[in-house]
Amino acid sequence: MTKQWIVALLMMASSAFAIEVHKENRDNGLYIIDGDIPLLHQDQRFDFVEFDNEDKLIVSASHENVYDVWSDEERFNLSYCVSDEFAHNKDLIVAAFEEATRDWMEAANVRFVYRPEYDSNCNEYNNNVVFDIQPAYGERYLARAFFPNYPRKYRSVLVNDSSFRYENSAMTGFIRHELGHVLGFRHEHIHQESAHLCDEDNKFKPVTDYDKDSVMHYPHCGGTNDIRDMVLSPTDIEGARIVYP
Repeated sequence: MTKQWIVALLMMASSAFAIEVHKENRDNGLYIIDGDIPLLHQDQRFDFVEFDNEDKLIVSASHENVYDVWSDEERFNLSYCVSDEFAHNKDLIVAAFEEATRDWMEAANVRFVYRPEYDSNCNEYNNNVVFDIQPAYGERYLARAFFPNYPRKYRSVLVNDSSFRYENSAMTGFIRHELGHVLGFRHEHIHQESAHLCDEDNKFKPVTDYDKDSVMHYPHCGGTNDIRDMVLSPTDIEGARIVYP
């Protein structure tokens, strides 16, 4: 990703679309927008497309307009590992993911599978799991994830060291939000009916009515979910069941 492209992206960000871009500290770190969304390449865009004459939730469409949710086969085997590099914090991470994945599995017809046998080699190069969970250090976010169409080497959920200053319930809340991205959901605060405090773009079609209570809504962008306890709202559950019936 070139410096010229970053400058161009920032120039495109008007007062209506205030996009902050920063690069992760880690080796081969990605560029991050809106707090926790990683960019893969310079022509990546967020968009929604019409599929089979029915409006469906699309998180990001590549230049081929790939429909960005997990397939019927993939969504029942969303396997993951938790890196041993979390050390004394690992049990907390494992418990947070177990609770957060359970909540999404109760809402959507998907299945997350923890594969602890791969924890000792849990990184973006391990193809025995769909995604990995690794620690991050000194990043601006609490955690960040990925979208379904990302190649395997970019399918990592990173949990920053700053997350551990919060209570255990808050950690689970962060993970619920990130798993929403993993399933293909965008931030709720970009909805056209929001206060537009944290816009990303205007290329999307909502699945449900605007929901200030959504787990995908940043609290500092007008959401009602407390940063210390982000939970799925009834509308989140409704939307999850529409996308993954």
